Amino acid sequence: MSKKQSNHALTTQIIGWSAAIALCLIAFFGSVLFKSEPPERGAVEMLLANNEKGFATVEPGYKVSFPKDYGPHEAFRQEWWYVTANLNDDQGNEYGVQWTVFRSAVSPEKG
Repeated sequence: MSKKQSNHALTTQIIGWSAAIALCLIAFFGSVLFKSEPPERGAVEMLLANNEKGFATVEPGYKVSFPKDYGPHEAFRQEWWYVTANLNDDQGNEYGVQWTVFRSAVSPEKG
């Protein structure tokens, strides 16, 4: 494989992964991004708020159950998900990737 073909393959992979990530973001945040009404509070104000009243708390001994526990748990104020991958290109170079998504609720009523 020539260097030009190798660069083209890498570019194609980058575009493919970028498109996949963009689609995941749109699917995950679509309900927020495409709302017709503005949010009640700014993102920074919401993230810095120190109001835990009304939200569920993490309790020891909780039994995780799939598929029920995939996705958001709207009773909690914050949670996050990780996607990690180890990738290799055609030249044998190794790459580590981590994508983290955070969810922070506006209020206990709105999850």
